Amino acid sequence: MQKILTVPREDRCIGCMLCCVKASLIKSNKIDFSSSYVKVVLDPATKKYKVSIDYGAIQNPEQVAAICPRKCFEIQERNEDE
Repeated sequence: MQKILTVPREDRCIGCMLCCVKASLIKSNKIDFSSSYVKVVLDPATKKYKVSIDYGAIQNPEQVAAICPRKCFEIQERNEDE
């Protein structure tokens, strides 16, 4: 089973960037937003945060989901053949 990080509650995001920090630490052992596989940006038109995930670079999605204070993330499991 493959674990997929999803953002079903993106509307709860407050832009704290903890998910970005955790993802960069997992990937490179340092805080570097450019190396993070999770990006959070403020949409100026709606004044809401948008979360994007680089699924090709994702590692340890459970840790990213767990650090979010607003519980925006969810882990879904999929079969490798899906």
